[in-house]
Amino acid sequence: MSPLSIEKRNNVEILLRQGKSSRSIAKLAGVSKSTATNIRRRLGLAIMNKGGRPSKLTPAISRLILRRFNSGRYKNTREAAIKLREEGTIVVPNTIGNLLKRYGWQPNTSVCSQKYTLNSSITRQKQESSVDKDAYCPKAEE
Repeated sequence: MSPLSIEKRNNVEILLRQGKSSRSIAKLAGVSKSTATNIRRRLGLAIMNKGGRPSKLTPAISRLILRRFNSGRYKNTREAAIKLREEGTIVVPNTIGNLLKRYGWQPNTSVCSQKYTLNSSITRQKQESSVDKDAYCPKAEE
């Protein structure tokens, strides 16, 4: 392929700085979509979000859930979903489980109640409680 002319490259840069998408730049400037994306990367501009389904959890709700699991206020995803629903936030247990996995928690197993803990007071609570298949605990530090 022949190199892109300076005039076309400048045109693409102007359109990028205006916030246009790579697809619209490709049509307007007469370059390929990948060329527009490559120039965007070289300039250090953020890659445009591809869209998709919006997240069910806002960052604030995510932090709240993690804080409550860390403090021991929630013992499992089902309990968390029920309490959040009472507070007006509708979230299913699977979504909460996915959030916990993303932040390094793993489903509870019989080993989990002894190995994976946050502090000694939670250790005693987990050892005294029965194993719950919906419970989550942090991954082991290696």
